[in-house]
Amino acid sequence: MLYPPAQVPFRRLRIYDGLSIDADRWQQSHRYHRLRQNFHYQALHQAGILSGLGVAPMADPTAIEGQAQSGRWLKIQPGMAIDAAGNPIIVPEPMSFQIQADIRAGEQQTIYLVVNYVDPDDLRQTQPQDWVQETFRIRETTCLALLDVELCRVTLLPGTMQLAIPPDVMGDVRPGELDLRDRPRVQLKPHVQIKAAFFGDNHVPNSAVNAPWQSSFSNLSQPIGSTSPIVDRWRSFAQALPSLSPQLSIDPQLTRLELADLATPLRDYDLLWLTEAQLKALPTDRYPALRQQLEWGGVCVIQVDPAALNWQELVNVAQELQIALREAEQEQMPSQQQLQLQLELKAIETEIEQKLDDLVNDLIPIAIQLGQPITHSGILDRQHPLRRTPFLFAQLPAITDQPLQILNWGGLVLMIGDLSHNWDLDANFSQSREEIRAAQEFGINLLHFTWQRRDRTSLYYDPTS
Repeated sequence: MLYPPAQVPFRRLRIYDGLSIDADRWQQSHRYHRLRQNFHYQALHQAGILSGLGVAPMADPTAIEGQAQSGRWLKIQPGMAIDAAGNPIIVPEPMSFQIQADIRAGEQQTIYLVVNYVDPDDLRQTQPQDWVQETFRIRETTCLALLDVELCRVTLLPGTMQLAIPPDVMGDVRPGELDLRDRPRVQLKPHVQIKAAFFGDNHVPNSAVNAPWQSSFSNLSQPIGSTSPIVDRWRSFAQALPSLSPQLSIDPQLTRLELADLATPLRDYDLLWLTEAQLKALPTDRYPALRQQLEWGGVCVIQVDPAALNWQELVNVAQELQIALREAEQEQMPSQQQLQLQLELKAIETEIEQKLDDLVNDLIPIAIQLGQPITHSGILDRQHPLRRTPFLFAQLPAITDQPLQILNWGGLVLMIGDLSHNWDLDANFSQSREEIRAAQEFGINLLHFTWQRRDRTSLYYDPTS
């Protein structure tokens, strides 16, 4: 999650001749500068580790020779970090730490080793001191808090376990091995985090629940497992964002919704993704929740399977005719032959447009009830943000050799094809780098459109209403 600084005005000491300075005023004056510094960090950066703070297993320093080792001792190396409030954490020398968690039989538990900033003003001082040192605290926890900076995590099983370093530090981590893969690094903070959800998919097995990609879910949602292709695609897309569009990020709590749950308000979701069949199967008494999400600036992507339109053969013929027409023009073939190709191409395009019109006409009654009336063709013109911001698209990406089709009315985005298919590697590694990058870049345009629509709409509404 992105944690913005508190929206509280700063108060500073007004200086004038004859001002009396006591300990409280002096302290408040220094506190003002600390809060300003923290505000700057919170606004622009994310908490994380700056350097060092390595973690490794070590021998039990309290064990007597010949006695069994507990296997729970760790050596923490010196280093620096900054927490979510902008407080610097400096560990000046190596430290020993023993994990104390008691794991019950038949269970396993993930333990997080974290470091926290400690303000010396919050400590009990036995004697007055002129100088105090800002310090830190190392602790273990089963749930990360806002101001925790994670050093490592480890999954423990019942009984005695010897903590170990993974044999392959770039590979999978097994129980008892120190996992450093999720250590946060100090970095620039994205401007926005898109909260996305999609609707129940029969291809997602029930056993694929409780994904490690997310930490918690409301009663409205179900987490999707790491074995789901949908999650793998979104994860790969999210991993590409820091390089391609640092100002955007995706909330790691990617959520699967069930159609029956739509009585619950959905306005907190920026982006909803569902298929045309799911939308048509939605009972009319469930429309208000979806309508509210759109009215509050959300975007709803309606994905259509091109095969359901029975136009694959038409699209292929149209592509062949376009190639033949270009070759005829280059070879300066007789105008009569070029005219024949043009007429055939026009007939095919007309038939494709008719199928598209039939699809749109089926959606008109639903769109009206969702408060997004279809009053125009929905074709993306040259100035449409989905075509221009931040990446420029004349031709939309091709997915499995089929050009993506996008129509837009307000918050409704009709997508013929599956853009997410090219966000991740397929089983045969058949996609080109250009195909993957084009799909990711257009996905960023979709996120940017979602962000701008939500942000602009929010400026017209009272968020407390």
